[in-house]
Amino acid sequence: MSARRSTAPAPRAVLGAVFASTVLTLAACGPAEVALPDVSGEPVTEALATLEEAGFEVDLRGLEADDDNVEAWTVRSQTPASGQVTRGETITIRVRSILNAARDACDAGEVADGGRTLVLDMHGEQLFSGDLEYADVRCVLDELDVPQAVLTKMGATRSLDGRQEDDWNGINASWSYHPRTGLDVVLELD
Repeated sequence: MSARRSTAPAPRAVLGAVFASTVLTLAACGPAEVALPDVSGEPVTEALATLEEAGFEVDLRGLEADDDNVEAWTVRSQTPASGQVTRGETITIRVRSILNAARDACDAGEVADGGRTLVLDMHGEQLFSGDLEYADVRCVLDELDVPQAVLTKMGATRSLDGRQEDDWNGINASWSYHPRTGLDVVLELD
């Protein structure tokens, strides 16, 4: 007895950020309905592994699986969230960078470059020097698990030191401090 193949199109899952999208498709053979796991909140690499384990074929577009910074992206949401999907149905999965996630968690900073840059502009003595309090900046840095060594360097920076730099876990940071303009930090994904 031969196996019967479905001719209905595979369900499609679209993973995307501002400038990055990933398309996931289910193999052409198998049942008409397939269980879709909820991958919201997972790092993209774990979400891809979960979806592959559930029988989805992964075709990345925008984000590359072997990019150095693919670990810096997480799944923000998916529609539908989970459950049974029918072949031919489109599943949309939105991703965001860890910089976007930290910005959202603390409601602080300006994200740019498609989620690859986060600017933290703290206020100082000078009028219009920035709008963030130290607590806002610290919240973002804590969300990003900044090593204590980098936090200590930031805290010890004087206005005479100029712009300082350091990096950890695929994030490059540069910062400066002056009493008139405050602590200004630029975070970039590798």
